[in-house]
Amino acid sequence: MIRFLKIFILFVFSFVLFSSCKKEQISPTQGELMAARLKTDLGNQTISQVYVYDYASGNIRSMGTNERLNDDGTITVLNGSSLIFNLESLITYSISGSTLSLYF
Repeated sequence: MIRFLKIFILFVFSFVLFSSCKKEQISPTQGELMAARLKTDLGNQTISQVYVYDYASGNIRSMGTNERLNDDGTITVLNGSSLIFNLESLITYSISGSTLSLYF
């Protein structure tokens, strides 16, 4: 009887231990999703001009001659110096020829 009780307790303990262990699923951020979408839309296209606009006013915030999409959901616009923009706050974008327009 005691042996049966020990086996039963061991079984219950094992069941509780393994059922409570779940693999943590990490979801990509909105910026990472936007970076992936932008990479897909750009494909192998060469960008020679990048415009960063303020969406509300339509004013140009920055101009650059190249861009680099980063794995952390940001984009680096190169214009002699590097300006980094978080794609989480990107409202929309457009690609026209070799020009990329970003609206934040």
